[in-house]
Formats: sequence, structure tokens, C-alpha cells
Amino acid sequence: MPVLLIAAGGTGGHMFPAQALAEAMIARGWRVKLSTDA
Repeated sequence: MPVLLIAAGGTGGHMFPAQALAEAMIARGWRVKLSTDA
């Protein structure tokens, strides 16, 4: 199973696209780690 690390700033302008990408990749079978500065 592939793993994806997404790093995003803690504001909505960064988090909402990162969350959407994470959800899309999870739906495709990826393991996702999301890291923020918040």
C-alpha cells in the first residue's frame, strides 16, 4: 500500500485543499499522513 505525506500550513487556505487531496487518495487505497504547523 503506497503512503503519501501531505504537509500544509495551518490555515484554511492550505488545510481544505490538503484535506480534499487526502480524502481522494484514501479513497484510492493510499495511506495518508497529514502534517501541519498548527
